[in-house]
Amino acid sequence: MYNYLLIDDDHLAIIIGDVSGKGVSASLFMMRVMTLIKDQLLLGLSPSEVFNITNKRIHDNNENKMFLSSWLGIIEISSGKLTYVNAGHNIPFISHNHSNHVDLDGSSMVLGINNNIKYIQHETTLNEQDRLYLYTDGVTEAFNKNNEQFSKE
Repeated sequence: MYNYLLIDDDHLAIIIGDVSGKGVSASLFMMRVMTLIKDQLLLGLSPSEVFNITNKRIHDNNENKMFLSSWLGIIEISSGKLTYVNAGHNIPFISHNHSNHVDLDGSSMVLGINNNIKYIQHETTLNEQDRLYLYTDGVTEAFNKNNEQFSKE
């Protein structure tokens, strides 16, 4: 799953995630989580606050023991400041000038497993020519024409 939300004229939220399980129950779980996240973003909460609240709410009402790896970032458009938090998702990276790649590390536990986790947010600045790469394991675990699994590299 991936989505974006223009919070206000100067803040763009970007989210990517991967839910455990398959089928209708996984889809409903994902929709519930996305609604929780969107509601909190519209209240003006930071990425860490959003994930801390979302994690507690889905953990406390999670009979199926489902979980979600996810990454949430908010870009301040005027300055390029990126504030982000990673809940066990594939580590995104920034490409500077199409050559130098920098990982946005700082991953923590997936959402929904432990309601005592405190998600910590991180910050970096995106320059005008930078590119942010977000992906799921569906990309890195796909196979090429030689039946070799792609990797992050």
